Amino acid sequence: MNEAAKLVSDSLIGNDFQTVFIAGKAYIIHPPTAKIMARGLGIFADFDFDEKDQTNYTVIGQMPQNIDCLLKGLAMFVTGDVQGYERKARRLYKQWRKGTPSADLKEVIDASKIALSLIPASDFFAFALSLKSALKMIAKAR
Repeated sequence: MNEAAKLVSDSLIGNDFQTVFIAGKAYIIHPPTAKIMARGLGIFADFDFDEKDQTNYTVIGQMPQNIDCLLKGLAMFVTGDVQGYERKARRLYKQWRKGTPSADLKEVIDASKIALSLIPASDFFAFALSLKSALKMIAKAR
């Protein structure tokens, strides 16, 4: 079955979500809309990485200092587009922060990978291009 047919069939039968485990509890993440992508990826963009000489090992070594960004971004993906999402995401973040010692970093990284895997590459790049176009229109000198 090709990828498009799989996406359509999963969507029709309700299998278009993933379950993640954070701080010992299960949460469902649905494929994000552009609004949710902007919220979650905007928080992920605040990662404090050393930008020179990056390897997989150096990035992994910098994850513990960025756990707050990971948890806040994940809270946006889990909360989704609901009324009062900021309050709900903040409550989830605080709950996870209490129950997620740095020893559970693997659990948080795995959940982040799952959340990002729900964003098809074509949607992400289309979203990025439309943001770039909007920024050009906004910042255009008059």
